[in-house]
Amino acid sequence: MGASGETQIQVAARTAAEQTLARRRRRVWRNLTLIMVITGIMVVLSMAERDNQSLRGSIETCRRNLEFAAGRLQEAFDRGEPAPPRVPLPQDPAPPGLSPADQEAYQDAQLDRILHYHYEPMHRKALSPGRTAIICYCVKPHHLYLRDDRRHVILFDGRKYQVACLGETEFRRRAAELGIALP
Repeated sequence: MGASGETQIQVAARTAAEQTLARRRRRVWRNLTLIMVITGIMVVLSMAERDNQSLRGSIETCRRNLEFAAGRLQEAFDRGEPAPPRVPLPQDPAPPGLSPADQEAYQDAQLDRILHYHYEPMHRKALSPGRTAIICYCVKPHHLYLRDDRRHVILFDGRKYQVACLGETEFRRRAAELGIALP
């Protein structure tokens, strides 16, 4: 058993050590892969939830504001009145008892809401038959991570105002047709 027995033991020990090392490497790579996959899933889920919150929050508020405005514009059109000079948005009533500084902040918030939209009442007059004009649109697109960026718009077809949510590419195409200069 002498020299050859010790060599077999050494070979067996080395083989066992190599197998153990290989198992550890596989375990490390498996764990790293699992961590990366779980992290990727968490990122995608958080992005999807952020999109959903945007859709429920500011994007829904934008749609409601423009639906209100489209209703007021339609009423004025049906009565034969000219388009109002500013987009008719719903006004939040001022809380009673505001200090002068709070009153100014309230008025600034109302102005910010109006400046959130670009309103082009003159496009109503320049409308050719069979065409639809963009009368009002969000100045900034609604940025979504997992879906196309979108903008709410008020469209006018010569008889009726309606609110639509256009993809950014479609919005830019229609705006270019109407000669609307966008940044």
